[in-house]
Amino acid sequence: MVASLRSLVVVLLLAGSLSAQENGLNPPKGGIPENVIKLPNGNFRPKPGYLWLNNLPGDYRVVWTPGTKHSEMPNVVASSKVGEFVPVPGYAWLNDAPGDLRVVWQSGKGVPQHPNVVTSSEEGKYLPGPGYNWLNELPGDYRVIWAPGKAHSVMPNLIASDKEGDFRPAPGYRWVSADVKDLRVEPDGNGSTEAPAAPQTVSTTGVRIGGPGSDKLRGAGVPPLFK
Repeated sequence: MVASLRSLVVVLLLAGSLSAQENGLNPPKGGIPENVIKLPNGNFRPKPGYLWLNNLPGDYRVVWTPGTKHSEMPNVVASSKVGEFVPVPGYAWLNDAPGDLRVVWQSGKGVPQHPNVVTSSEEGKYLPGPGYNWLNELPGDYRVIWAPGKAHSVMPNLIASDKEGDFRPAPGYRWVSADVKDLRVEPDGNGSTEAPAAPQTVSTTGVRIGGPGSDKLRGAGVPPLFK
């Protein structure tokens, strides 16, 4: 589904005006067309999830468009299946009641459109995933880079290893179990358990990693795909 939403980005950008168009120059013949709503002022607009097929006055044909923001319910977009909607990344349904399109923000969730980026505790803001930093300080750029030596943002006393995606216990700690999926650690009893600060190193792309402020909250709303 993510791929289908991505494939429609250009379509949405080019047809952005269609979603807000109120086609009322030539009243439709034979009643209100399917999936079209009549407004109090006598004009018409597509039902949520639909866009006008074109900009021709008097043409009331509409097309279901995945990724289109719901015109009435915030933080909800049309899914790849006609007539169904999904929460914007970072949100989840408030409940399981059919037809209830209210959503709530959830922290710590991955963002499909931006690998290794997670939602923060502050609604509409995002953070690099554990072991990652922002690639740069440009607002709206959600690219990240692996940062060896960075402390895990969720699990205590873990630091990012040189290999992307892997973590190791901080100095003075050891794994609780041999299970490679178990990230819990415990003091090894062999000395100090104070983990060193993240090193100031340079990646192969020439971007500083592990530095102060390199993992600040980013974002003022939903990711670019859904703006």
